[in-house]
This record gives sequence, structure tokens and C-alpha cells, in this order.
Amino acid sequence: MNHRISLVATTLALSACAPVRVGPNGANPLGEGGRQLPQQSPRLQTPDQSEIRRVCRGQRVSGWVAIDYVADAQSCPNPPKNSGGHGTALLVNYTKLTVGRSLQVCADQPIPRNWEQIQTVPDDARCPREPTSTSTAPTVREIRRAR
Repeated sequence: MNHRISLVATTLALSACAPVRVGPNGANPLGEGGRQLPQQSPRLQTPDQSEIRRVCRGQRVSGWVAIDYVADAQSCPNPPKNSGGHGTALLVNYTKLTVGRSLQVCADQPIPRNWEQIQTVPDDARCPREPTSTSTAPTVREIRRAR
């Protein structure tokens, strides 16, 4: 139990410095409201050293999956018109994560090979829909590496 308390304390301390947490039981990407991120670098590190990349929303990068869509004109100076002001996708490299690890990702992302959906995450502000979408489904889902 002391290990768990230590892990939680470490995670909380690191969350003040890093915007994304990727943990063995899921991720809680981003801080307050899921919208604010430091602007100093297009690449960030999560506490477990998973690299985060920023690309224009809709851009696919092999081995990477979107965990949020944010407003960041520096990383994506010409965002897609249908992005509703959230034209930058934050991507995490899922290929380096081990079997059993889970991630919370944007629900509109394809589930990677050897991964499975665990659940949807209702009432999460991350991954805002395109303004023309009429869907009421959750925008975030949790996936786990199966093999």
C-alpha cells in the first residue's frame, strides 16, 4: 500500500510539470480542463517518458494515436477548417507501451492493432468534436494493449 501512496504522490507532483500522465491503469491526459498546455515545445514528455507530439488534427502518424485536440497555432498554423479552433492533435507513441498498459485516447481514433477497447469515458472535455458533429457519444475511450 505504501508503494501505491508513493506512486500517487509522485504522479501528482509530476502532473504539475507535465501535461499528460500515462499510467498502467489508464491515462489522465492534460491538466485543468484539458485545454491549456505549455507553448515552449511541440514535443513534451509524460512522467513515464512517453513522448508527446503535436501535429495538425487529422494528420496520421504510424505508431501514434491522438489523446486530445487543442488550440495551438504554433504547432499547427493552418488548422483544418472543421476543427472548431482545436486544430492541433496531441499524439502519444503507443508502440513502446507494454502488454497490459492502457491509454485514454480520442474516440474518433482507430484502435491500434494488438489493442482493445476497455470502455468509453463519458463527460470528459478532451477531444472536442468537430463543430458540425451532432453525435452525443463520449469523445474519449480507454484502450489497453492486449499483445
